[in-house]
Amino acid sequence: MKECILCKPRTNIKEYKYWNLGVCPTQHTLGSLVIVLKQHKELFAELTEEEVLELRKIIIYSQKLLDKRFKPDWYNVQQNGNWEQHLHVHVLPRYKEKREFNKRIFIDKTFGQPVIYTSELESEKFIKDLTNFLLK
Repeated sequence: MKECILCKPRTNIKEYKYWNLGVCPTQHTLGSLVIVLKQHKELFAELTEEEVLELRKIIIYSQKLLDKRFKPDWYNVQQNGNWEQHLHVHVLPRYKEKREFNKRIFIDKTFGQPVIYTSELESEKFIKDLTNFLLK
């Protein structure tokens, strides 16, 4: 059995009782966040009522955080589990127009359609800068 990389604690925004919230290492859209269950479970149906309620609170917090900094036009909230079968949820802000951060231009080329996923990992500095910007 392969080792689950999401079972290792990783949070850079906020830790909760059941979940960790962090900046996604792959920025599918600017400000992409990931909510990772602390306990290894693979399916949404395995969640307890308490875990589901806390997840809802974290999604609301995430959207408020992103609204304050980037003013997205829409959100995609997704639980896919394609690359790592450990329950985690993506909060993907969507933008009608370009956004700029750290002297980079971000364009959501498929706004109104499914997001284009990237496998390109952001640098530790970029993740730190984005985290600090979101939390200030």
